[in-house]
Amino acid sequence: AGNVLSVTWSPDGTYLASCDEAGKVRVWVAKDGSDLPATPYTGHSQPVRSLAWSYDGSFIASGSEDNQVQLWNAQTSQRRLTFTLHKSPVFGVAWSHDDRYIASGSGNKNPLKAGDNTVYVWDAASGQVITTYKGHSRTVRSVAWSPKAESNLVASASEDGTIQVWNAFTGKLSISYKVPI
Repeated sequence: AGNVLSVTWSPDGTYLASCDEAGKVRVWVAKDGSDLPATPYTGHSQPVRSLAWSYDGSFIASGSEDNQVQLWNAQTSQRRLTFTLHKSPVFGVAWSHDDRYIASGSGNKNPLKAGDNTVYVWDAASGQVITTYKGHSRTVRSVAWSPKAESNLVASASEDGTIQVWNAFTGKLSISYKVPI
């Protein structure tokens, strides 16, 4: 199956999802380690680097080196949507607190080559882009939505040494943290 690259719990703690270098995602029953009959999910053609469960536990977003984010049913592995606007591998995915939107961040896995270094915020039902954030100069490795229901803030972490917090719907930067060397 290849090296496991990421793991995440389902919101209710019943399952774990893991992804690997072979481009597969498995959903495991946490209490006994068995995997669901409908997995592994094999929709990606390259290693899967990031995973995020929807807050209601129904769907998983998986980001891959194939420059795609795929949304699929966690129980049946049926694909719901494929987001294809990234020009580089996707290293971070996160759902909004209401499961309506996804933030996905990308960049080049080789630090000597340029990547798109972009975070897209997009509608989880249609794939329509809401905001394109280009505040980072290097690969975006991780994204996170604020857990507060009334907040529209996304944090993105990059190889440029910054964590940037910005509004998901306007792209306006709120604050930037420079990580000391």
